[in-house]
Amino acid sequence: GLTLLTPTPFSDTVALGVTIGYAQGNHLASLRDLARVAPTMVVGGPPEFQQLSPGLDDLQRGYGFRTRTYKSMGIGDQYAALNDGTIQVAWATTTDAQLASGDYTILADPRNTFGWGNAVPVVSQKVLAAEGQQFGVTVDQVSALLTTDVMRTLNQAVEVAGQDPNVVAQTFLETHGVIPPGS
Repeated sequence: GLTLLTPTPFSDTVALGVTIGYAQGNHLASLRDLARVAPTMVVGGPPEFQQLSPGLDDLQRGYGFRTRTYKSMGIGDQYAALNDGTIQVAWATTTDAQLASGDYTILADPRNTFGWGNAVPVVSQKVLAAEGQQFGVTVDQVSALLTTDVMRTLNQAVEVAGQDPNVVAQTFLETHGVIPPGS
């Protein structure tokens, strides 16, 4: 009795991020490139990243590097630690608000160690019948707009700039013509 609607283009998965300066200075674009800097790099992130799979051990095995040190820290603290040089590589999620700043980059994961995390709306057929065909069309229209960059920007507006999530969502939907202004 359930129907899958169109998946979003964005994927929210675990990743490793670095500052743009560190990436450029060390020619880092992919997790494969970490082998060059592994003897001196410190990776930071939540404690579970060392223990869960997929996690740091999976990356080290798959990409052939061994980090010098792992620094456990609270989620969200990794960006300040990147900025002050306490760590050089950080656990991240691909839709983190801080990534919208342009100060950081996510290293490519060509082996897809963390898989895919696209959101796929699931709606009961009963709801689709009750709401009409336009309901599914509208949900698919919104889903199509939600790229990784858009999710980072929306998250930044709420998490970093402190804007009301309802206002951010309404503005986004109005800007893209999904709902009329002021609705």
